Amino acid sequence: MLRASRLVLSIVTVAISVYILLTRNFDILPYMLAALGASTLLIGISEVQKDRRNFWGYTSIVVSFLVFYVSIQSFIVFQH
Repeated sequence: MLRASRLVLSIVTVAISVYILLTRNFDILPYMLAALGASTLLIGISEVQKDRRNFWGYTSIVVSFLVFYVSIQSFIVFQH
């Protein structure tokens, strides 16, 4: 289940990124960042669950929170 969610979120992130690059429409950038944050969070969780309690699992979780913060800021900025 976790693997399928990671795959779907990664595909959504890439699809939105390609759309933004082709159309230069940055209005959906916060949605891409939210999908990227969720994908990174799932990667970090799966690394921690595999008992790979190393640097990269926790780093992915911290990075996902930073991406979520930027996503929230982008929602606020693009709303005006």
